[in-house]
Amino acid sequence: MENIGNYLEFLQMVARNQSITKLKLGGLVDPACKSNAIEILAPMFKKVSDIAIDDCTDMDVQQLSTALCNVDYTLTKLWICGTNDNAVSDDAAAHLVYALVNHHFVENLTLDYTLITKRTCLALSKMLGNSHCYLKNLCLGENEIEDSDIPTLASGIAKNNTLELLSLNGSDEISSDGWVNFFNTLQPAKLGSLSTLYLDDNSINDLGLTALSHTFANNSTLQHIYLRRNMAITTVGWQALATLARNPNSGIQGIDISDNNDFDDEALLAWVNALSISKNTMRSLIIPHEGITSRGWLALENLVCNKTTIDTLYDSNHTLAYIAQANDGTGEIFSVMKRIVEFQQQSFDMSNSRRCRLEVARQKIIHFYFMNGEANMQELIDMEMNVMVYAIARIGSRGGWKYTPQTNALLYRLIRSVPSLFDVSRNTKKRKMGVRD
Repeated sequence: MENIGNYLEFLQMVARNQSITKLKLGGLVDPACKSNAIEILAPMFKKVSDIAIDDCTDMDVQQLSTALCNVDYTLTKLWICGTNDNAVSDDAAAHLVYALVNHHFVENLTLDYTLITKRTCLALSKMLGNSHCYLKNLCLGENEIEDSDIPTLASGIAKNNTLELLSLNGSDEISSDGWVNFFNTLQPAKLGSLSTLYLDDNSINDLGLTALSHTFANNSTLQHIYLRRNMAITTVGWQALATLARNPNSGIQGIDISDNNDFDDEALLAWVNALSISKNTMRSLIIPHEGITSRGWLALENLVCNKTTIDTLYDSNHTLAYIAQANDGTGEIFSVMKRIVEFQQQSFDMSNSRRCRLEVARQKIIHFYFMNGEANMQELIDMEMNVMVYAIARIGSRGGWKYTPQTNALLYRLIRSVPSLFDVSRNTKKRKMGVRD
């Protein structure tokens, strides 16, 4: 008891502090002690921008809701997390959300391990549909939302134009039919700000994934989708999801579908085909590797680095830099492909400019074509003089290369090719790489 008394005395001094902007309360052995802590710290709520309460109970949430209703505050981030054994009830969570409805500055709201059902979904729908809502991140992990509640939540999301991140991880009570209903409810909406969607550990099946693909078919703002551990999805669903990458209007940059079943060669070939057609800016494709054979890996290798000719090398995908899972290592073909992707990742990370794809293409031509002695110097010159400049830089000391018999031989071949630069008749061929930056 003496320690609790000292703790509460400490909190009284904290409450008088004028400079603290973030407040986090962890789990306490005595629940009443935490509620006393919230009551003591309540005067701070009109100054702090970030409040996080772990191991939260109904008593904590009710105390917090009352405190937030009684003061003018500048809160922008609220993180509430219950526990498996003592989740926050639907009534308490709804009471808290209603306390936030009239607050126009909350941007990040997390309600994890809560028994969210009808009342809270209705409160969230009203909050999201409010014209003064500034909510950007909404995380509802490990909740109890049911099929009957999902249309209410979805309708609020559909009316919102500020939400950038939505997390519904671990929504165990939503059935496969419920997910189809959720995505179909969202389909008429523009969802002009939503860029990240977390749907891990759910019961989404092929029909649900098809509905998701239709909903975001022409959406240019959605960039990242996480669908880990959705075991009801088969290769048919994964192929349907690939249509997102095929759409020229798609803004997808990353898909994480790791830790799933039934992702095989046919699913991977659908993604390879989609990315070959679209030429979009997708950077990350994190997939299960257990069901993929050399057929799939070879297709993926040719997507990111087809070394048949300079043209095919240039036309390869130069943005996809993160593939499969880091703890892989299955087969010789996959090992070759992995080395190519590692090179692509290092090259891509060098710059975030719009020229990055061209930079990677140049480096691939030099690394995989020119440096292996397969290149025709005149062909390189005809295609783009900048490739020659890059090649000389790589061979020279500025590129950090040591002079070896191989580099000396390449340098000699370059010098022999220089006179042809002044032959106008040899440089009339117009090709795609002839465009200078």
